[in-house]
Amino acid sequence: MSATQGKASSSSTSSSTTTNVSKPSVTEIQKVYQLVEENKYANALKECDNLLEKYPNDNFFLSFKALSLISLQKRKEAIQIIDDIIENKKVEVNEFILNTLALALTKIFDWKRIADLYEKVYSQLPTNTQQLIKYKDIMEKYFFYLVKSDQLEKQQTVAVKLWRTFNDNENYMYWNICSMLLLRKEKPMLFTLASKMLEKEFDLNINRKDLNNKNENNKINYNERLRVFIENVLAVNEEYEKIVKLLENDEPWAKELEPMPYDRKAILASYCLKLENYYLLGNGLYVYLLEKEDADEWPWWKGFILSIILINRKKDNLELKKTLQWNDKVLNCYTSIEDAHKFIKSLQLKDKRGPYLAEFEFLKSLKEEGITQGDLFNENILKDLIINYFKLFGTKKICYDDLKVYIDLLKEKEVLLKELKESMQNFISNEKDIDKVEYEITFHKIQRHCQSIIGYKNVDELIIELIKKYMEALPLGKDLKETDYQYGDEFLLIACHYLIDKEEFIYSAILLEYALKKSKFNFHFKVLLIRVYVALNSFGNRTFNLFMNDLDVKHIQFESISYLIYHDLIRVGVCDKAMKIADKILHFFNYEHLFHTSDYLTLPYKQQSWSKIEEMTTFRHKLDYSYQIAKCQIDKIYLDLVFNDVQSSREMIEKLSMLDLEEYIYNKVMNNKNKNKTISFSHNEDLSILKYFGDINLKEKYLIPKELLNRPSLTSNYMKIKIIELYVDLLANNEILSEKPPKQPSSNVATNKKKKNDQKDMLLYQQKLKEYERKVANAKRVISKLKEKTLTVIEEMKGSDNALPSYCMPLVEFFLSVVDNKQSEEKLEQFVKEVEKINALKDKEDYEKLTNFIVWEISFIHLIAILLKEAIPKTDKNLMNCLQQLKSQLFKKSNEIENYMKEFKKQTKPYSLTTTPYFSIYSNEFEGISKDVLFELNDNQNKNGILNSKLEQIIANISFHNNK
Repeated sequence: MSATQGKASSSSTSSSTTTNVSKPSVTEIQKVYQLVEENKYANALKECDNLLEKYPNDNFFLSFKALSLISLQKRKEAIQIIDDIIENKKVEVNEFILNTLALALTKIFDWKRIADLYEKVYSQLPTNTQQLIKYKDIMEKYFFYLVKSDQLEKQQTVAVKLWRTFNDNENYMYWNICSMLLLRKEKPMLFTLASKMLEKEFDLNINRKDLNNKNENNKINYNERLRVFIENVLAVNEEYEKIVKLLENDEPWAKELEPMPYDRKAILASYCLKLENYYLLGNGLYVYLLEKEDADEWPWWKGFILSIILINRKKDNLELKKTLQWNDKVLNCYTSIEDAHKFIKSLQLKDKRGPYLAEFEFLKSLKEEGITQGDLFNENILKDLIINYFKLFGTKKICYDDLKVYIDLLKEKEVLLKELKESMQNFISNEKDIDKVEYEITFHKIQRHCQSIIGYKNVDELIIELIKKYMEALPLGKDLKETDYQYGDEFLLIACHYLIDKEEFIYSAILLEYALKKSKFNFHFKVLLIRVYVALNSFGNRTFNLFMNDLDVKHIQFESISYLIYHDLIRVGVCDKAMKIADKILHFFNYEHLFHTSDYLTLPYKQQSWSKIEEMTTFRHKLDYSYQIAKCQIDKIYLDLVFNDVQSSREMIEKLSMLDLEEYIYNKVMNNKNKNKTISFSHNEDLSILKYFGDINLKEKYLIPKELLNRPSLTSNYMKIKIIELYVDLLANNEILSEKPPKQPSSNVATNKKKKNDQKDMLLYQQKLKEYERKVANAKRVISKLKEKTLTVIEEMKGSDNALPSYCMPLVEFFLSVVDNKQSEEKLEQFVKEVEKINALKDKEDYEKLTNFIVWEISFIHLIAILLKEAIPKTDKNLMNCLQQLKSQLFKKSNEIENYMKEFKKQTKPYSLTTTPYFSIYSNEFEGISKDVLFELNDNQNKNGILNSKLEQIIANISFHNNK
């Protein structure tokens, strides 16, 4: 409440918008204020209701009431009050009320409604420039709330007004320019205008002295301004020559890009390669950077190699030189294939990988270009280079990742492996023990990448050898810290990959569990072990804790790596654990992203970091339209109803009181598609955490869930929640309409004292009646809007590209008839008949489909039956008979599934080990771990596996509640 502190007393005189009603006293306002400050929201709500009877429609108490309701998890009621203030009441220029409402909406990160509040105030501001000056703070806040709520067009309009009003502040000009640049697709004319403004500012004929004088007065960050012009205007328009002209000479602008000595040169070099006339300058700049700055900078090597390719394409048209004068420097140029190769060789030092990799990349580029000059590229040269690189850098973990692209250029990979192994055996004997381990690990990674088992009779022999090498390497790590990885860990990782190929998941689990006792913090062991347990359909506490606790997942990682387990938890129906992960993902989205990212978006405007605005806006949109978060939003609210055994419409009303489907990511994406905006779901999964050493089959079959390869549509599940919400909204508001009005007090003809009491009672009655009438009017308004909402849902269902179950349409059409007070018996009968047609055990052999049917079909129909019980008049026998038929069908189908699940459980066999002796020589080491793993698997087979006990409980509940 600190945002409003100290404002109450000074603002009380202008609070009420209602005529003929006395205004609240400072004491009354401060009483509520104090309760809110002390977080006594229930008491504050009661006090607000009492005072609103005395001061109807007073914005002070309405704002406090909204804040209290949101704090008490009653979002919908609070939003209705705030919407009334925004839509129907004149919002006063009152900082206290604005701050209180903004604080309430900040609790639910509803920047859009805060912006709407400020828009009301903004629209009432005087048009006179002189008078506007005192409202600078409100205008700035309005601008920043528009930034937070991603309302670019309004944001740009406010920026223009700020700039025109305070034209001595050039920051406002850039607020306007950057806003117009962000509107490039939606408003191309504004983008053109911004481009012209920037082009005018960065005139090449400007006098540097005038520029310095201007900067001294205003402290302008020209570095940032110039970057915006280059990256967001000239590069977008492909005006590369203008970029080169800006940066080619020191004056008047290029030196602004030199906070670091190489910054400007690297940018200039990259754009030189876009223009034929500047290929040579680009080549010379990259040579200069690599010689003078850092020969290990990979983007510079890529640029240098590209310059060679481009120059050789156009060498007949270019005047090629060995040196080039650029400002006060002489640049060396290497334009021929031979000279470029010699230059690369000249920078090859033992401690830098860049020049060696540049030779690979150079040869690869020549091959792709079809340049066969001399004998520079052939299999033997490339093979020898790989062997040499392996010898120099084979002890580095990154060695395999460096080489894998170039290994794929070879046709005879078996020959490479044979010579690599022979070479390694010749030089490895002189290496330290730890280096020997690293060389062998790198070799086995390359071997795995080449899909070869050269030197071994079969895969089993290779697996046994890898396990042996891992065990032999363990003593080398006796002095390592607890947080360090063991030197031979990757032997075991590769062994497990071979085991997974053979679907020997239990052995993989045993090995990884053992290895985690030796390397407690090995992230890759934990990731692979999660996927192994997933392959075994075992989702007990061990699997769950690996993800939730052992991986140490934080913040955005919940969104980017939850694919490791979340989709599979839903697939198998271990939805209690899925909901806990969804809670973490949505907590990150709701309380970190929506709050902090929105705040960070305003910082570039405040700190003149103009070049960061588009980058941060793009990052925000990635999360704003995340498929993973969209799925979690839908799953969470629905599974919360199903797995908590909700059995009454009242429980559903309470659980959905904070629900706003309009704000769901799915709804935003679909709305933008309907408006022909190019917005779609973003897929932000971080697959870089997976190690698979070139085996795409391992990655796609086991390491990632199939939902990442074939994204399921969210439409069907979202529409089911929308249908539930329609019924819940109707029942909640019908409840209000069914309430009786306050009873009018009887009049007494007696003493003056009694007359005074009568007047007091009558005044209280009138206040209660007004509040009752307000609630009734509001309920009627909501119900009238439900008809429009339902018609929209019907249209969405008709246009749905993902077929909804056939029973959904008659169900929604029946709801429409209920809203119209016609209660169509025909539509309800049609709904029940469609449910009767369902074969509950149609997919009994496909456990995933059966699980989906239990969670998303029969459970949904059961929830609808609960809502229909309240929505149907008890006096209508025909409708009640339809409901009874529906309940009979639910009992019948749930009973069929329940019996099948019992039979399935009887036939389930316990897990056991095969007789393959992968680690028989270390049987004592692995005996205890083996028992623990088998116990974990068998203990969770019924609890947290296929057709688990939680699904049994759901079906049992449906069967029980419909057998009445």
